[in-house]
Amino acid sequence: MEEEHKEIELRSEEVQEVMNAIPPALLRYGIGVLLGVICLLFLGSMFFSIPDTVETSFTLTSDNPPAYIQAGSSGRLIHLEVSNNQSVEAGTILGVLENVGETQDVLMLRERLRKWRKNGARIEDFDEVLLHGMPRLGDVQDAYSACQLAWSRFLQSPNELGMSATMLGAASSLQTAMSKWESTYLLESPAKGQVNFMQLWKPLQQVSAGETLFVIVPEEKNIPVGKALLPADGAGKVMAGQRVNIRLAGFPEQEFGYLEGKVSSISPVPDADGMYVVGVSMPRGVVTSHGKTLSVQKVMTGSAEIVTRERSLFRKLLNL
Repeated sequence: MEEEHKEIELRSEEVQEVMNAIPPALLRYGIGVLLGVICLLFLGSMFFSIPDTVETSFTLTSDNPPAYIQAGSSGRLIHLEVSNNQSVEAGTILGVLENVGETQDVLMLRERLRKWRKNGARIEDFDEVLLHGMPRLGDVQDAYSACQLAWSRFLQSPNELGMSATMLGAASSLQTAMSKWESTYLLESPAKGQVNFMQLWKPLQQVSAGETLFVIVPEEKNIPVGKALLPADGAGKVMAGQRVNIRLAGFPEQEFGYLEGKVSSISPVPDADGMYVVGVSMPRGVVTSHGKTLSVQKVMTGSAEIVTRERSLFRKLLNL
């Protein structure tokens, strides 16, 4: 211990000798320079800003997004009614999946049901819905047969109590069965646009349930629309008009830059997962900070940085 104390004392003496060797004027000059640098740093921190931000997940789509047509069941594509890149109207039949019914019979029944409803859905006109002969309707057959039976009883006793309600119930069940057939086997365009095949489809080709077969790309110009999911922690800091910096997955920031948006709306209450939905407008569209234009053809995900407050470094250091 004594040796350590002696060594410390020797080093202190050496430091003191070095300090004594420095001219007082030079020492005062060095202290002045140090104080000047510190003052410059404090002064510069008043002009250099560091924003307060809230990080969120982000989804970018458009107000007229592409429609993805998926197979409602597994089986063969027995009818293919369109070609790749063909322009279609809303309601155009793209194809039909394999089922036990005769497609033409089911589609004819569907058209008659639509016409009957359009004309007021009057019970006394229901005979206009029924088909001649023995139609093959597959999954819709039972509901159709029930309608035939209800219609026959209605004709025999039209004034019988409850007969009208029975007929309307049978017609409603038929409509439900038809809607289920459409969602399971019918591939139909929900909007006007261009059909893009996900692969080179051919008639009788096997498909799987849930598989995307076609994409309908709208012809109208798409306006990008952003949505951020904001956790409750920090939600009180976010307000309409605040700046949003957006970084999309698959587009590295160093190469493409980032997108700029503004908070346009905030949901008044959180969703089932406890997240607030923040609407983000895109004043510059999909032009990045590097001047590159991104193509929004599908839902794109990434992260968003909502700038809640701009503060100088000086105020941030002092926590003001």
